[in-house]
Amino acid sequence: MDIIYPSKQITTLAPDGFMDYLRSLDESEWDNYTDRQTRFNQHQHTKTIPALFPDRSAFPEITINDFPHTEDMRPFWQELVDVFSEQNSEQYIVTTAMVVRLSPECSIETHSDTHPYFALTHRIHWALEGDYDDMDFVIAGEKIEMKKGDVIEINNRLPHSVKYTGKGYRYNFVIDLFKTP
Repeated sequence: MDIIYPSKQITTLAPDGFMDYLRSLDESEWDNYTDRQTRFNQHQHTKTIPALFPDRSAFPEITINDFPHTEDMRPFWQELVDVFSEQNSEQYIVTTAMVVRLSPECSIETHSDTHPYFALTHRIHWALEGDYDDMDFVIAGEKIEMKKGDVIEINNRLPHSVKYTGKGYRYNFVIDLFKTP
């Protein structure tokens, strides 16, 4: 399953219901899971609320861990899975599901996701809210246009970075899809 393009528009979905859910959470929820920003320095300015996150330490076996918001977020990712499955005539399961919040006027330094797991998954970003006109999301030297509501597959195995000069937080929902056997 190797994708050869830097990114691909999948669909557009209204994010308002998801953002209403996120706004209903206590601000402290953004500080409960710090593993991603502490393990991966390039994500130090990105806070995460996970729903699913894989343990890849015994790869090729993976264990999918769930979190307190898994069931609440499941309806939001299900439509994404259905659209992607229909477009590709395949069935997929979600192995990663997380909301990522990039702080205003911050960047994610250039990096590539090199673990072999990423050769088997499709990385999807759903643009929920932010000053997307003030963002340069670059993959392999190509700026990826992203607007609120866009659902975009990105090739995260290629070098990618984000320079965000927006004044408010940028919220994206990130999922990994794994083709079912």
